[in-house]
Amino acid sequence: MIKEQLQMKNKFTYQESAIADYILTNPVCILDMTAKELADSTFSSSSTIVRFCKKLGFTGYPAFQRQYAREYGTKEQFNEKILLSNVTLEKAPGVLDNLYQYVIKETQLLLDNDTLRKVTNMLLSAKKIDLYGSDFNYFALQTMGLNLSNIQKPVQTFNCVNNFYISTLNPADTVSIIVSHSGKNPAMMRIACELRKRHIPTIALTNSVEDSLKNLCDYALYVFTSDEHSRIGSLQWTISVNYVLQILYVCLLEHYKKES
Repeated sequence: MIKEQLQMKNKFTYQESAIADYILTNPVCILDMTAKELADSTFSSSSTIVRFCKKLGFTGYPAFQRQYAREYGTKEQFNEKILLSNVTLEKAPGVLDNLYQYVIKETQLLLDNDTLRKVTNMLLSAKKIDLYGSDFNYFALQTMGLNLSNIQKPVQTFNCVNNFYISTLNPADTVSIIVSHSGKNPAMMRIACELRKRHIPTIALTNSVEDSLKNLCDYALYVFTSDEHSRIGSLQWTISVNYVLQILYVCLLEHYKKES
């Protein structure tokens, strides 16, 4: 997603960061701007704009602008104000159906098949799986735990650190999944640190922008998130995190069926 690329400032030069900030601050204006107009507004040059677009993976500014328009238009459709103003008793099922399809599509774009394969193999080889999350993530993980118990995979779910329990773990047979919306939840960060000390393999389910949690884990699967402060932000996150957990379960279930 372009917005998420623009938010990753560590890979940009000072001038590129200024361009990214302008686009993030003026999302509507960019839809009609030429490369020269964007250059003038960011005190850069047309060639700098083209190089910036190529750095983001596009052939040039027109390709960047077309993709940005598609993404921005879709996101606007699910803007909180627009979404909630259109909801009636009759329309609610259709609105939610479209929202689910949108979030799942965005989540699919974030998933890396190679990472998903490695994570699945790690979970298959584990003798037991520990799940960590707080608030609504904890409840999503409880459902995942119930699913895993159906295929005789020992699992425990936690919403806080248990140092004594962690001290008893064997890195050879335990895998932990840690879920954090922000990617920097203090409790989840502490758990990740304790597991890292014990060399327990860990998988982070988090957003693709914040690096704090994923840097402490062996693998990261990215979950779609939009405006965390909006009333639909938590709904979008919940749909996405449940979707990723269900993908993992289906992968494990398929292997279990072959073994049975």
